[in-house]
Amino acid sequence: MHQHRTLLRVEWLEARTTPNVGPVGGGTGNVQAYLSGGNLYIIGDAGNNSLALWNVTPNAIRIQGNGTTINGSSTAQVFALGAGKSVFINLRDGDDTIVLGDNLVDSDLRSLAILGNLRIDLGGGNNIVGLENLFVRGTTSIRAGAGNDTVDIDTTLGSPTFLKGNFTATLGDGDNSVIGNTFGVGGNVSITTGSDDDTIDLSNATIAKNLLIAADDGDNQITITDSDVDGNITRISTGLDIDEITLDSSDFKRLFVLTGNDGDDTVVDGVTAVSVNVTTGAGDDTVDITNSDFQVASSVSTGDGNDTVNVSGSDFLGGLTADGGSHDVGDTFNGLDPSYGNTGINTVINFEFTS
Repeated sequence: MHQHRTLLRVEWLEARTTPNVGPVGGGTGNVQAYLSGGNLYIIGDAGNNSLALWNVTPNAIRIQGNGTTINGSSTAQVFALGAGKSVFINLRDGDDTIVLGDNLVDSDLRSLAILGNLRIDLGGGNNIVGLENLFVRGTTSIRAGAGNDTVDIDTTLGSPTFLKGNFTATLGDGDNSVIGNTFGVGGNVSITTGSDDDTIDLSNATIAKNLLIAADDGDNQITITDSDVDGNITRISTGLDIDEITLDSSDFKRLFVLTGNDGDDTVVDGVTAVSVNVTTGAGDDTVDITNSDFQVASSVSTGDGNDTVNVSGSDFLGGLTADGGSHDVGDTFNGLDPSYGNTGINTVINFEFTS
């Protein structure tokens, strides 16, 4: 078996400075902020709302705008959240920016705790959401309409950003980015993006349950590095166009990668998992599996096109079945020769060239 690094659990992570959305840019418009039933509601307008939220005491949340007024005032306002209550944000259309867990100037010294749920709804526009030094006991959900949206999750203090319940990000059409560095989720993670060229990059993440990533048509880039997904299922799927999927130095249970038509690249390197199943659509696809370990039966299936599968330095304790499809004349499988350092490759079919 290959030796892999031990993944850090979220409760043990050391503080580090990671890229984030930076200082909150200037905005316009007005938001209404009020308490109802102990919950905090923030309702935006059609302007480019620009806000930051952080704790000034354990239960008190400060809201400050940069060019955006709060209840008609340019002065920051503080709201005492009820015990175990939630935060609901709806900023509507416009190019909105909101940071939860730091101030307007990106001090890296603030934090925010929400002991209920967090829901952020963004309309159309090029929106930015920063989750920094944030704790949410309940569920966390982010929804955005059409536009080039960014969701950034990171940690700059000693206690990592931790979303205890399920985390869901649903972004519409546009060139979207979901970037997460040094954070944990105690439930399931679901990230869905619409058409156009999306980037999803998760590093040093600990996810207690399942991970589901679905990127629609467009030239998408999906990267997971130095992370641990403890749920039974990790499923990554993409639509049409040229996608790049890289899974590096991470642990999974059952790992499924499904790419759409056009020439896609899938790289699995330094991964430990129960199994891996890669399925590609039409187009000239490349699948690389290197320095990885899998416990039960795994598979690679490629669709129409001249596909290349490279396997090296990997252990398939339950065997690997690779199928190049029956309608091609130029598929290549590299990994059968002992020099590739693999164990457990059982079946290679419908590849015109093998080594």
